Amino acid sequence: MPKMSGLEATKHLKQEHHIESAIIACTADTTEEATQAFLAYGACEVIYKPIKKEQLSAAIQRALNKDKTEKAS
Repeated sequence: MPKMSGLEATKHLKQEHHIESAIIACTADTTEEATQAFLAYGACEVIYKPIKKEQLSAAIQRALNKDKTEKAS
């Protein structure tokens, strides 16, 4: 059993360590509540297991594009 969940890790990285890197949450919990919790704690996107290569690739590309747009502003 892990010491913390993915949700707790996301919160910890974003709110306590102020990590600016994009976090793409990967979870088997497809509920709207789980998605909103990840986003509220700082994930830029949530994808669901089982993860497909195309799904992960698209999420990474969106995160990179968002980062480029923010840096240009």
